[in-house]
Amino acid sequence: MIDRIRGIVLREKKMGEADKLLTVLTEQGKVSIMANGSRSLKSHNLSASRCFSYADFTVYEKRGMYWLREADRHSGFFSITEKVERLCYGQYFLELSDTLAVSDSDESRLLRLLLNTLYALSVDLRPYPLIKAVFELKAMALSGFEPMLDGCSSCGGQSETMYLYLMDGILRCAECLKKAEESVSFEEQLLVPINSSVLAAMRYVLLSPIEKVFSFTLADESAASFYKVCERYSVNQIGKLLPTLDFLHGIETI
Repeated sequence: MIDRIRGIVLREKKMGEADKLLTVLTEQGKVSIMANGSRSLKSHNLSASRCFSYADFTVYEKRGMYWLREADRHSGFFSITEKVERLCYGQYFLELSDTLAVSDSDESRLLRLLLNTLYALSVDLRPYPLIKAVFELKAMALSGFEPMLDGCSSCGGQSETMYLYLMDGILRCAECLKKAEESVSFEEQLLVPINSSVLAAMRYVLLSPIEKVFSFTLADESAASFYKVCERYSVNQIGKLLPTLDFLHGIETI
C-alpha cells in the first residue's frame, strides 16, 4: 500500500553505506522512514531527506515500517545551517520536538509551531534566545505540560513577584509562600521568582495563537529572566538536559 506523508525531518541516522533512517514529524504524529540510497550524491531524494526539510514523502509499508519511494520537497529551512549559532538553535528545536512528539497522535499544532519557529529563526525575526524561550514554553503547553499561571494556586491572588514551581507548574504569591516556609526550594532550583513583566509574557505565549506567539518584546532586564524560566521549566518537565541544549550552552559562552 502506497501512502503520502507530509512532514519535517527531525532526525537522520546513517544506515549501511548509503541509506538513512529518517524521523519525521507529521500532523498524525512522529513516524520513521527508511530512505534507501538517500546519502548518495546521485539520489533524487538527497535534499528532501535532510534535517530541516519539509516535504511530501511517498512511502510504502514493509516489515512493519515505512520505506521511502520518493520525496517532493515542499520547502526547507536550510538557510538555518548558514550560521553556526543559528544551526545550534535549530537543532535544539528539532530535538525538543522529537522528544515531545509521539506516534499515532495529533501533532498538528506542534508541527505548526515548529514550522513557524524555524521560519522566525531563518529570517532572524527576533533575538534567538527569545525565539527559543517562546518555543520551549508553547511546545510544553501543546504537549500537555502547560503551567497554570492564572494566579496563586493557594489563594488565587497576585503579588508583584510570583513564584513558579518548576515541577508542578503552579504559582504561589509571596504571602502564601511565606506562610508555607518553603524558601529551601530556591536552593534546589525547583522554585523561581517571576516579576509581572515576565509573567505577562508567559501568559501571552500560552494564550496566543501559534501565528502570533512571537509578536511581543521584553525589556532587557525582564528578557533574561524570561529566557531562564522557560528553559528551566522545559528541562524539569522532560526530566533531562538534551544534548543539543547542552551544546548550545557551550557556544553561548564562547
